[in-house]
Amino acid sequence: MSDTGNRKFHIEKNYISDPKKYGDIFLLQVGRSHSTKGYMIGEHIHRNWFELTYIIEGKGQIITNGTPSPIKSGEIYLSFPGDIHAISTDIENPVKFEFLSFWPDDPDILRQFEKIMRFYSDPTRRIFSDNDVKNLMGNVLSEAVLSDEHSPQILLHALSQTVLYIVRNFSGDKKNAKLTVDSSRELCYQIMNYISTHIYTMDGLTAVSEHLGYSYSYLSDVFHKTTGDTLINYYTQRRLDAASMLIREGHLTMSEIAELLKYSSIYSFSRSFKKRFGICPTEFKKQKDPQ
Repeated sequence: MSDTGNRKFHIEKNYISDPKKYGDIFLLQVGRSHSTKGYMIGEHIHRNWFELTYIIEGKGQIITNGTPSPIKSGEIYLSFPGDIHAISTDIENPVKFEFLSFWPDDPDILRQFEKIMRFYSDPTRRIFSDNDVKNLMGNVLSEAVLSDEHSPQILLHALSQTVLYIVRNFSGDKKNAKLTVDSSRELCYQIMNYISTHIYTMDGLTAVSEHLGYSYSYLSDVFHKTTGDTLINYYTQRRLDAASMLIREGHLTMSEIAELLKYSSIYSFSRSFKKRFGICPTEFKKQKDPQ
């Protein structure tokens, strides 16, 4: 994650390298940030987690996969796994915000989040307001910082309630969320959304077939006829886009990135990367970080 401008206050508990599990919820990071004029969190990629961003004061934009969503005081934004994410602040009214990254490990809850990802793939539709969620996010941050003998139990209940409130907020009438396009285009949209939100967890395109309930050959044929691109090429490009973002962030080694994106070896990853970008991953890293 890259920041531009200044922050006048920032506190964060980061567990991404070693997530903390409370009941059936993994906590990856929680924090609060107060920005100044011109502050921006540059593009970074969300790996296998969901994230809430609550705007305490001010206004700005949350940019997801290139799509900006204006957001203001009192609103909450839900980000999905695989999102390429950035935040910009209003020049005259900078934002103060809290953030909470998590992953539900309960199969029933996870299925409900899968439905949310399907129906709310449009980034502009993921803003909501809920006082209970706001309070719970504050509780999670307070207990993560305090970390006394009572904190694990409080965090367990606070995180469990948070994910249930999210499900409630996004489980209304789905009719308005359905795409008003023909069935082939809708199916392709669902394919692309599934790949984007599962890029770190799917072992291959058979996972898309299993999720959508169609044979791979059928999906491949529909995708090619509708988009003009092959399904395998789209999946390959999406993996390499994720790889390039991870290299820019600089938190993982090349071997770790190859393993995360399910390449059979570092050599296979390097060949695929060079074919797409014209240079190998290590040269790409040097260009982005000449130091």
